[in-house]
Amino acid sequence: MDQWKEYQYGDIVTIKSSRINPEKHSGIKCIELEHISQGSGEILGWIEVSEQKSTKNVFESGQVLFGKLRPYLRKFAQPNFDGVCSSEIWVMNSKCNVLMNDYLYFIVQSNQFIDLANNSTGSKMPRADWSYIQEKTTKIPSLFEQTKIVEILSTWDEALTTVDQLIRYAEEEYIALANRLLTQKNRFSLFKKDWSDVKFGEIVKEVSEKTVEHNQHPVLTSSRKGIFLQEEYFQKSVSSKDNTGYKIIKKGQFTFRAMSDDGAFKFNRLEEHEIGIVSPAYSVFKAINIEPRFLNIYMNSHIFTREIGKASQGGTRLSLKFNALAQFTLRIPNNEEQIMISDACEVFQKKRELLLSYREQLFIQKQGLLAQLLTGRLRVAVS
Repeated sequence: MDQWKEYQYGDIVTIKSSRINPEKHSGIKCIELEHISQGSGEILGWIEVSEQKSTKNVFESGQVLFGKLRPYLRKFAQPNFDGVCSSEIWVMNSKCNVLMNDYLYFIVQSNQFIDLANNSTGSKMPRADWSYIQEKTTKIPSLFEQTKIVEILSTWDEALTTVDQLIRYAEEEYIALANRLLTQKNRFSLFKKDWSDVKFGEIVKEVSEKTVEHNQHPVLTSSRKGIFLQEEYFQKSVSSKDNTGYKIIKKGQFTFRAMSDDGAFKFNRLEEHEIGIVSPAYSVFKAINIEPRFLNIYMNSHIFTREIGKASQGGTRLSLKFNALAQFTLRIPNNEEQIMISDACEVFQKKRELLLSYREQLFIQKQGLLAQLLTGRLRVAVS
């Protein structure tokens, strides 16, 4: 078999690209960081470039995009169309005939590259530093072996894409069911009693317990995908050096971040861990006069989202304080109907959780293959 050759990244990859002023162009697809799915490479959408004001990087079909802002988020993509992107996204391209862009796309997904990117500059807004990465080395196989490796890894990508679609279908089924039940368009026949109006503050209680020492409990991150251990979610700790004074959250309690960049607020219930701590930027509360599962469904429904939109304050960043939340009026059924609605919705939630678990297994397998195939520890037949 051919020997792999070692190169500095700066010798085989360039991040230089043309730049344009959006105000002077139209009809061009523009990708921002929020349009790139975290960890999957999926492009979730785009906007028209003329709607933007800041200078954009130009990319061509087949080039590799990598989000340099907060690189631990693993935002990468390989568009099959020409367009422009945020200046916070590197446009990466092979600069020689020893590296394929298709192979480069898998390099930037590897833990080895992510670790290099995480040696970033800035604390609150960390950015990957190309001047640092370009001096590091990586071993590259022949173009023929690169092609074979790409074919193998693409098979896992296709499987992940299929599962992602099934997850979306399950989420859509759950949302449709929850909306029908919460608006009483569908109702269980044994319940006839009218629903009652209650203030949010009457059915929940704010929790204000805080830590008195550093790392008193595991640090958690509440994201739109749920609650995770911070080090697992970001692949490193991003909390302050001293987390004394962080809010304590216990199993079964709820939390949400009081600030939003896009007007969306996600309410999460701690279920996987007995206790943890979250940043002071988050509110913590518990259910007191309501079925907790029903409350979780209601708070993350379109009904509640519309109410939040009316009450949140701010310009580009919206704020939602717990005191304002406590004044919301909810229309809810009696406890027995709450439980039955929760049980019905839980069926679809469990279906989604099973698919997410399967996706995680595929992702781990792919990461294992990346580690083996991109380092030469596992070679493919090229005859």
